Amino acid sequence: MKSKTLIWVNANAGFTAGLLFISEIVLLIAFGETFLANLPAFTVFNILFTLVKLGIIALGFLGHFYYRGSKVKNAAHLSFIIGGALSLIPWFGGLIGGAIVLIGTAIYLFGAFEFKDPTNH
Repeated sequence: MKSKTLIWVNANAGFTAGLLFISEIVLLIAFGETFLANLPAFTVFNILFTLVKLGIIALGFLGHFYYRGSKVKNAAHLSFIIGGALSLIPWFGGLIGGAIVLIGTAIYLFGAFEFKDPTNH
């Protein structure tokens, strides 16, 4: 029997990352002039966001392979993979990708409540 710990990790990471992806364009517009004046800060900002995006893709693949053949819906895993990949597109890709990741997070949360596991209450 599979544990639902990975479901909760994916749901929490997806919620946080989805909100970050959506707010990325707002942060770039609000602090764009400051970032462009300070190129190392802009580079660190982009590297951190890219690592979070790749992490969401990795969590999607990990969940897909771990929960293969169980009651967890494939739509949650695929939305993490597709949302993370779309968020790699500059500017509005993060907005669309973040929305898709948040939808995947909702699917994970609904799956966690339907998932019966005697070891994790």
